[in-house]
Amino acid sequence: MASPTPPNPARSAERVHVRPASDGPGTASRSVLIVEDDPAFRRLLTHELEPLDLVLHEAATLEEARRALDARAHELLLLDLGLPDGDGRELLPEARDRGIPAVVLTAADAPGLAETCLEGGALDFVPKPLEPVRLLTSVRGALRQAELERTVSDIASANERPRGLERLVGASPAMARVADLLRRAAGTQITVLITGASGTGPARGERPSRRAVRRAELRRDPGGPHRERALRSREGSVHRSAQ
Repeated sequence: MASPTPPNPARSAERVHVRPASDGPGTASRSVLIVEDDPAFRRLLTHELEPLDLVLHEAATLEEARRALDARAHELLLLDLGLPDGDGRELLPEARDRGIPAVVLTAADAPGLAETCLEGGALDFVPKPLEPVRLLTSVRGALRQAELERTVSDIASANERPRGLERLVGASPAMARVADLLRRAAGTQITVLITGASGTGPARGERPSRRAVRRAELRRDPGGPHRERALRSREGSVHRSAQ
């Protein structure tokens, strides 16, 4: 009778385990991928990270981790280095290219290992055995940095969108003349009436024109808005005194 084939560690944990977070506000987007081949250590991480109320995905191999990275967006990668099918450091540049901060968790203490990981793209290096406070501090910091980078990216994208008269749609000579007239009229007290057939969008010029007028007013009189608010405040005070 043939002896049973021993399980292949690279295949024994191909399933990505997901621990649903609670229904608290803002938790659904905070997804963390744990790449660790030791089931007991994965359970320990799950327990220690419970106060942060995260969605935790688990992978035990490089292959499984890559499938998990392709399957959805993650906020953070917690990465062990000694994996059954290779060195976890292979995932560092892949995570960096996806904009995912990575925290390395390892018991290895080779000289220069931490520096190598940080140079390869890791945000932090947490040695094993774990110190819970150290782990939570690192994870919180990485999540805050990820949120900050998203905010900066959103601001940069918003600044790239056209503003004012640049929002007008159309590159024909007629539209160019309309934009030029609105731009010239913005710095004056001239009333502008934009006409056109239904569907041609004359109303599209209204809001950009108002913004251009406002910018022109501020250029002519930067202190105007402050004086206007102060005047309204004084008028309100006089009115209340009279009562």
